[in-house]
Amino acid sequence: MPAPIVERLYTEITKALKDPELQTKFREAGVEADATGGEELIRYMRAENEKWGKVVKDTGAKPD
Repeated sequence: MPAPIVERLYTEITKALKDPELQTKFREAGVEADATGGEELIRYMRAENEKWGKVVKDTGAKPD
């Protein structure tokens, strides 16, 4: 995805997540929302893929 589009989405999502009404709705639904983006998000996703990929491989887990 082109960088300007990613940046615009990140900016708009970050603004929305700061809305008190939306924050309340998320809390009521038990959702924890975070506006992590850019390189930080990429590092997080890579670490999660590595961690859970190992779990799947080690356990032989399969989707139902």
